[in-house]
Amino acid sequence: MALTPTELAKALSISAPYASQILSGKRDMSREMAIRLFRATGDKLGPIAKATDDEIEVLSSFPERVTLAPAANDTPPQEEAA
Repeated sequence: MALTPTELAKALSISAPYASQILSGKRDMSREMAIRLFRATGDKLGPIAKATDDEIEVLSSFPERVTLAPAANDTPPQEEAA
């Protein structure tokens, strides 16, 4: 069963026009949104469309974003003399 923009909007707490743009391919769906949709409806769209349920659970365990801070013992590279 295909989701309607209204159903997608309700499942993700987004506007119906935004949901319509996602369903029509005019906007991308983030991994996080796709996982939220899967948990709400069982539908797999966007970046998780071909993932197994186990793969989705593994993806869910990773943070959406991370900050790459240098380790305490790392020193910045030296610039070469011209």
